[in-house]
Amino acid sequence: MRLRHEDGTLVHLAYNAGVHPAEDLENLIAHLTRYAVPVRKRLGVERMGVGLWLSPSVADHLTADRIELVRLRRSLEERGLEVVSLNGTGGRNQEVPGPDCACRRGGPAR
Repeated sequence: MRLRHEDGTLVHLAYNAGVHPAEDLENLIAHLTRYAVPVRKRLGVERMGVGLWLSPSVADHLTADRIELVRLRRSLEERGLEVVSLNGTGGRNQEVPGPDCACRRGGPAR
């Protein structure tokens, strides 16, 4: 969702999909459908930004298989979603934690 700030700059309001981490593409698309699409509909907008968090396995999968990358892109378009930020941690064959929510009691993890 794009908003115009009073100073004239364009601001993106986005749903942070990282709060629902997915370890594979199927679950990523399912989480977007289950959580982000209802938010977009509730806002009454045709298109809404999402911040994606990609696990290392999903990032590797999308890098290795262009057809799956196109599938993700089409899934986003069909759901009225657009990526405005992208985040990931780790890399191939590394054990890495999922996203850490800074909104827990006591503030961000250190």
